[in-house]
Amino acid sequence: MKSFLITFKPATENPELGWPIEKLQTLVKRHLAGERVEEKWRFYNQKDVSHGDRVFLLLQGKSGPAIIGYGKVSGEPEAEKKGRQMIQFEAVVDPTTQVLASREDLLAIDGSEGVWSTQRSGIKLEEPIATQLEALVIGSSPRHQS
Repeated sequence: MKSFLITFKPATENPELGWPIEKLQTLVKRHLAGERVEEKWRFYNQKDVSHGDRVFLLLQGKSGPAIIGYGKVSGEPEAEKKGRQMIQFEAVVDPTTQVLASREDLLAIDGSEGVWSTQRSGIKLEEPIATQLEALVIGSSPRHQS
């Protein structure tokens, strides 16, 4: 299984490309209520991605980098919205209060220099980085955002 990094930057920090924090918080509330949480997400790498591939949601901006969610690609790309993939989240937290992996955790991953400053959503992670990231966040409890 391949792994990809998708990104979230609050619209307050980037009005053109950011996403309203309230929309992400709605996804978090639905997840906490036990609902299936799926969302179309910007995805740069269309040639390597397949149904079932792992994704990690990277918080960018002033509070990042941090991992605030993970899940899997749950569909095929849509013809009318090129550059997007349907993602089913297995975990997602409100970045105003919680993270799954902090800046310090991410910077401690061997060989990850430069990965966390990406400006693209949907980049493929190298296997050693993906393996370390998966061990760090899959099934972990959220921690308070510092």
